[in-house]
Amino acid sequence: MNTLTIRCLSIALISVTSNVYAETFEHSAHTIASGLVQLSDNPAHLSHTWTGIGRLRGPRASYCTASLIDTRDKEQPSDTSPAYIITSQRCLNSSNAGNYTYDGGVQKNAPIEGNVYFNNFENTLGHTKKYAFKSIAWQSDGGLNLAIIELNDTLSNLMKTGVQPLTIASATPPAGTEILTLGIAHTSNLYATSCTQLPRVDVLSHPWVSTQMLPNHCTALTEGGRGAAVLDKDRNELVSLVVASTHGTDSVNKCEALSPCEIKDKASLWSADTHYALPVSFLNQCFTGGLFVHDSPNCSLKNQAASLFKDPHSFPARLLERVNTNTIVATEKIEVKLNDDVPFLRYKYSHDVNACKSGTGYSDPLDTKKNPLILELDNTPGIHLLCVLGLSAPNTSFEQVTSKEIITLEHFKATQIFEAKLQTRYNANPLHGLQSYNSKVGIYWEDLSFIDTTKHNVFWDHASPFSEHYEYKYGPYASIDCSDPEGYEAVVDMDLWIANLLASGTVDTHLYSEVDLSSDASKRIMGHLGGVRSHKKLGHNDDTVKLCTIVYNHENIPSPPYAHVLKQL
Repeated sequence: MNTLTIRCLSIALISVTSNVYAETFEHSAHTIASGLVQLSDNPAHLSHTWTGIGRLRGPRASYCTASLIDTRDKEQPSDTSPAYIITSQRCLNSSNAGNYTYDGGVQKNAPIEGNVYFNNFENTLGHTKKYAFKSIAWQSDGGLNLAIIELNDTLSNLMKTGVQPLTIASATPPAGTEILTLGIAHTSNLYATSCTQLPRVDVLSHPWVSTQMLPNHCTALTEGGRGAAVLDKDRNELVSLVVASTHGTDSVNKCEALSPCEIKDKASLWSADTHYALPVSFLNQCFTGGLFVHDSPNCSLKNQAASLFKDPHSFPARLLERVNTNTIVATEKIEVKLNDDVPFLRYKYSHDVNACKSGTGYSDPLDTKKNPLILELDNTPGIHLLCVLGLSAPNTSFEQVTSKEIITLEHFKATQIFEAKLQTRYNANPLHGLQSYNSKVGIYWEDLSFIDTTKHNVFWDHASPFSEHYEYKYGPYASIDCSDPEGYEAVVDMDLWIANLLASGTVDTHLYSEVDLSSDASKRIMGHLGGVRSHKKLGHNDDTVKLCTIVYNHENIPSPPYAHVLKQL
């Protein structure tokens, strides 16, 4: 059997940090100081080659960076070749880039409305250069992936106005290479930060696994760094795009879409303040005569012709190991929903991401029209991977597969429980009245019209399978004892949510109208409870209140009691 290396392309979200300003930018990339450096346009140094790093702008926000790329045919240059920019595919799933509806999967030659603004330097504010989008040349949400946008003008015309494209590196440089990350910070202009490229890693950003990503510990750009360009510091060539970051997140949410983790030794590893970039040298093989051709013979995007999974985000991110019943451990089975446009597939179930990269050990062809894909999980804590190859026909060779994707979940010990994290709100003004507690039951609010400013408004989040429900009690700080089991009552009983809580008005219905609150635990564990919140009003404005909380996971195993002091209002 042939050996296949599976390469999942992807893009995600970079988080933010504080700015570090510099009055001037020296004449060499090697003089960029540590931290964030604000750039000015000066023909005497490299900044004039970065005029093509632009900002995507939509009707309500402008939080993404995109780069104009040099796609000229060196042997047969043409003045009519279109201009292309590349960015994070997630930038196009919001209002950041323009008017565009995206239902997921692989998108090619799709219409879009929006603009990119170039020449974003500190000394050129008010003189940016605006160019309209023509179409989405290519986009996929099958992991941390990129988007290629064709502009409504030619590359030649942009260059005549001083907008310079970035040269894509012919190969990815090795670990240890000095790099520059350039992006446009939120409500600001172009910044640069310098650091060292680290060895490649495999990254999990639920539900996808993206292989061979390039991590670094550069100072994070503020909001807007999503899609930032990563350059080889010596050669000034585009090496990769920043696609994900753990900056501003914590390990509690590790491996989720906005808090990626690494897969090492069959387990997940969360690395603080780490940024992940997608190598882009492969794009050199995807342009012919200055035109993007996704299915050209050597373009790896041809193997992402279709998305294999239907609603992949419904795939559970976390499960608890099954508890023994009469010495027999029940088998966990999950039906994986597949798209209709992939008629056949081969699959492999493994705990090792390296096994997914090999073409050996895959199943016989499965006719997706006749047979569902049932994933049968063992009870092993750690990473569980489903590797899938899409086939146009049963006898399709591994070199001709139409799609290659990896999705995953993580198994935890049955005793795994989130600590309680609590914040309270006592003032409807979103800038005032917040009390935070370094423990884990979260408070979030959207419509604050229901806030009672005379009481503590406490909110609990439900994150299946770790925090399925809560018990609480409260009272005067000096007399309440959290270790005493007497007096606890349920914050919310999921099985009685509809019948009791909504009917009684304890919970605000407008916050939960789209949540599937099935009493079937096997369905709830699939992630329907993400973002569910419950709300209690406690105490009076002349009391100092002690709040006691116990968290129960899916196996109904309790946490130790957590105590929080709610200060006088």
